[in-house]
Parts: sequence; C-alpha cells; structure tokens
Amino acid sequence: MILIITAANIPDRNVLDLIINQLRNKKISGSVTIIIADGGYSGKEWKRLVRRKGLKLKIIKKAKNGFKVLPRRWVVERSFAWLGGYRRLSKHYEFHTETAAAFVYLAFISLLLNRLFTLY
Repeated sequence: MILIITAANIPDRNVLDLIINQLRNKKISGSVTIIIADGGYSGKEWKRLVRRKGLKLKIIKKAKNGFKVLPRRWVVERSFAWLGGYRRLSKHYEFHTETAAAFVYLAFISLLLNRLFTLY
C-alpha cells in the first residue's frame, strides 16, 4: 500500500510524480500497470509523465447529471467511508502528516483483521 499525506495547500496533481516513483520502488510495481485517477489528472502532460514510467493513466470523470456508480471509483469512496468510521480519522486531529499516516495504517490493519477473524 502506498500512502502519501500532504498538507491541505498542496494540490494532488503535484504529488503524482512522487506516487509513481514510490510505486516503482515497491516490490508490487510489476503487477501494477494502470493508474486510475479522477478528472483532475486529465491532460496530456500527466499522460506523458505516466507513460514515461511504463504505466497507463485511466481517467474516470464524475457523472454530469445525478448519481451514477462509476467504474472503480466506488472502491476509493468505500475505503474513505471505512476510514471515516475511526474517530481519529473522521476529523483532522493530527498536526504531523507522519502521525496521520500511522493512524491510516492502523485503521486498515484493524479492518483487515476484523475481516479475517469474521471469516473463521
């Protein structure tokens, strides 16, 4: 899992290169071939950047009228909803981004352990 938490004044688009570099440094990088992003990453410069790293960029834009379940976007929204169930993550309590990242990891560990032990 790659997790990058930045200050609120840093746009997501400015971190795309960092995400791709961390992905390439992880052992899972061979299995990842497509990066799915929202409409904020549409543009030729982003596609070129991702293509140079040997990946594909797939943009999923929001529905114009009303609610529509979009492909793969629900996975991200569901994950954010799970994290919102944890009090420390429902509000921005943390001053340091490293602390916030640690609580995100703890929340996902808790979710995975709960899922594992409810199966048996």
